[in-house]
Amino acid sequence: MSLRTGLLGYGIAGRVFHAPLIAATRGLELSAVVTADPVRREQAGAAYPGVELPYTIEDLFTLDLDLVVVATPNRTHVPLALAAIEAGLPVVVDKPFAPTESAVRTLEVIEAAFTSARTGQVVSL
Repeated sequence: MSLRTGLLGYGIAGRVFHAPLIAATRGLELSAVVTADPVRREQAGAAYPGVELPYTIEDLFTLDLDLVVVATPNRTHVPLALAAIEAGLPVVVDKPFAPTESAVRTLEVIEAAFTSARTGQVVSL
């Protein structure tokens, strides 16, 4: 059984690193890709036929997923990681975790993961 994985972002990090690695890794399945860019959305669909292409993070969270990978612009890493955890999903965050010292809310994310109702969540920094 493979972990159904949703990918947030299909720029350089999502398209070049995360999507191919998820698709090639035994035990993982690239199930969904969210991107706001219509050209990248088409590219994701062409590169990974059958992958779901929800328009929003909220739509992504309605899918039957086991894991979310955040590969969006750096300034969005923390809020999207928190949203995934609050949706009850384990999350892996691309580096850097946060773009500036003032944006570093790592303890808040870790606390959210540990206090979530769902067990076994992992935050990768």
